[in-house]
Amino acid sequence: MWGYKVIVCLCLIYLTPTNSTRESEGSVFDQIFEDSLVLPGEIKYTSDEFLHMGIIFCNVTFYEKDTGIETTKHGRQFKNMIRSLFKSSEGTPLHMVFLTDQQSKHFIKQIMTSEIVKVLRAASIGPGTEINDFLNVYREGTPWKFPRKLRVEFADINYFSTTFKEELDHLKLWYGNMGQEEVKIGSDGKTYIYTISRKYQKDLFYIAPFYHKVFPKELKYIAFFDVDLQFKKDLSELIEHRKFMSGSEAIAVGLEQTPHYYLVSVNHRKKYPDSKIGFHGKTQGFNTGVVIYDLEKLRKSEIFDLMLTPENYRTWVYKYYFYGTVGDQDLFTQMYWEVPDLFYILPCEWNLQTHKDPSMSVETEKIYPLYHDCPHEPKILHDNKYIL
Repeated sequence: MWGYKVIVCLCLIYLTPTNSTRESEGSVFDQIFEDSLVLPGEIKYTSDEFLHMGIIFCNVTFYEKDTGIETTKHGRQFKNMIRSLFKSSEGTPLHMVFLTDQQSKHFIKQIMTSEIVKVLRAASIGPGTEINDFLNVYREGTPWKFPRKLRVEFADINYFSTTFKEELDHLKLWYGNMGQEEVKIGSDGKTYIYTISRKYQKDLFYIAPFYHKVFPKELKYIAFFDVDLQFKKDLSELIEHRKFMSGSEAIAVGLEQTPHYYLVSVNHRKKYPDSKIGFHGKTQGFNTGVVIYDLEKLRKSEIFDLMLTPENYRTWVYKYYFYGTVGDQDLFTQMYWEVPDLFYILPCEWNLQTHKDPSMSVETEKIYPLYHDCPHEPKILHDNKYIL
């Protein structure tokens, strides 16, 4: 969230790799991967030379290990994400931080190694101390390039659970509500039983508000991504949005592209008829599949940490008439409704979501296009479609 196999099937015959090929691949992997699982505050690469990206990938189960993680939904998503990351690269140096655990680290490295080997076999990088040249490998007519520098580090996600246990428990109380099983009649006339996934009881869905406290002070920002993404553009274009953020805007995040927050805040609007909370536009709520955290601004903010209190959570939940169910996404949505100056809204094409709930009512389906409207081609496609 892992067997390892590289299959080449393009009407080409590959002989057993030569010793020089193995040495070349080995030298590249030695450059790329830091082998240790370190504390988040101990990551090494913090300079502006790299684009810094974070991914949460942990809790690989014994079942997934036995069956092969690449055969699971989560494993396939991760493999496709990494493949699209390389394919969309225009050579931007990339520093990847995986928040993970010791058990999962091995499988992350296996999948990434598998995808890198495919690039190596298609166009030799060659031995050396650095990956100096772009790789132009054509797949379906599209140039496939590789980051000029790639560094991968593994940070212990359990550090958050031990360091912020009380804070995480408070967040889960207000933003990890399991709710009741609900029966819905969809616009297609079918009956659906709706429940909240128990996965949102895990600490990993509540740790984002504490990134600025644990990553090294030399690290100015980090962009976090879900694993169910397909990258269509080099990520340097995304990070350019840091230049457009105002002095107070510390978190850049896209909008939720369904009427979800419109529906859950209905009782708020009944009490406050003039409220536009949940309406399509800036108040329609967030989707945290793609987020840029300006760590410098969060450290300097006079209000961000002060807002993270159980008293505020209680006030906001009662004010907007809904408990959160999906962790810090709900927290950030309510925080934005309270203090919009802390957030910068990313253009829709940087988190174009595929989710459409089949259990939505006829009335909800009528307004769905208003929330899902994005006139641009996706630069990051978020494949979070509903799976029965």
